[in-house]
Amino acid sequence: MRGFDTVSAMRVLVRLAFAAASAILLIWVVEGLTGTDGRESILPFLRDDSGRGVIIFVGVAWGLLLLTGAGRLVPAGAEAAGGVPAGARPRRGRDTAIAVATISSLSRTGLTVNDVPQYDIHLDVTPAEGEPFPARLRQLIPVEEAAALTTGSPLPVEYETADHGRIAVADPTEQRVRERLLRWRIDRGLIPADLVAARTSGVTSPASVLALRPTGRRREGQVEIELRLLVTPEDGGAPWEADTQAFVHPEALSRVQVGSPVFAMYQPHDPQTVAMTVLREEAAR
Repeated sequence: MRGFDTVSAMRVLVRLAFAAASAILLIWVVEGLTGTDGRESILPFLRDDSGRGVIIFVGVAWGLLLLTGAGRLVPAGAEAAGGVPAGARPRRGRDTAIAVATISSLSRTGLTVNDVPQYDIHLDVTPAEGEPFPARLRQLIPVEEAAALTTGSPLPVEYETADHGRIAVADPTEQRVRERLLRWRIDRGLIPADLVAARTSGVTSPASVLALRPTGRRREGQVEIELRLLVTPEDGGAPWEADTQAFVHPEALSRVQVGSPVFAMYQPHDPQTVAMTVLREEAAR
């Protein structure tokens, strides 16, 4: 996902355009009310016959900008206490925490930058400690990425512990983020109890899918599948087959088909108890 810097710059440009259009219209109205001769207007383009067309264009642009919220004194989504826009990034030097949020709704704002639409993502955040809280992110997201953000999907976030209004999408490649996502999956039963040890303290080896079967069970918006894997240890040992099960997002099923390369996580003393993952992971310790 793209950051908030581009969105902030666009917001400033839109507000500057709104302010300029407002000033032009105000001058035009005041000069009209005071009977100022158009040829003496302080606005050069009003001194000839093309001025009326320019005013019409500016008036239409002003109305469109107003509809986008450019005329608000407080940004859309500002918190009632303090006026911090929802989704403002955590500030450097502040205490932050990682949590897993679930998406409650996703909607387009109407703004598009370089053909990339902006979305409001409404979240229910479940911190490791403390009560859950709602939050909102406003972000530019390519359409193909937005299609994967469905209601109930988990999303790792980083937020200020003292100001939950300052929140951003966390980097899933960071170790602490991966550990929090793993703990979230374990807590919700997305990793079966007998596979927790393999997933949290096992070794990782390449594997391929030999067979799979959906079980029909769903949990947290994910579907359960049973798989048979061919595990190929990297130490040159003989490969072996192992059966396992996993919950995966529906949009990730295309990456877990017969013949697909995946990774198997297992403890060396128990190679038949295997946890499957699509991405290579270092075991959380």
